[in-house]
Amino acid sequence: QEQLDRQDEQVATATNLVERGIIPLPRLQGLVRERSSLSISFLDNQAFSARARQNRADAEHQKRVAAVNRRIETQRELRTASLQLVDQTLQGKPLSLQAPKTCRHLKGVRAACGSFFRDLQSACED
Repeated sequence: QEQLDRQDEQVATATNLVERGIIPLPRLQGLVRERSSLSISFLDNQAFSARARQNRADAEHQKRVAAVNRRIETQRELRTASLQLVDQTLQGKPLSLQAPKTCRHLKGVRAACGSFFRDLQSACED
């Protein structure tokens, strides 16, 4: 932006000098073309930056949506497994404890799922 401002000043000064006959018109025209080229480059850079910011925001949003969807799926599987365990217990069937598929594949959740099922089994046996 500073370069554009300096270029504007140069064009204004050159316009004044051309009007007074001190410099030739082609020199002013060259400055105007240079200013135009600089302006186009500046606008291209701004557009590129805006697209990059938008792409980053889109990627972050998709990442958050995927995380929420994983949590929802894990909670659904845990709820289903809990209901199955309670049902098995109420029917007097032997308990078959196996962590839901999602839990087995999510890093860091596996241990939590295992303790959940151990606690549930202990509660059902009491």
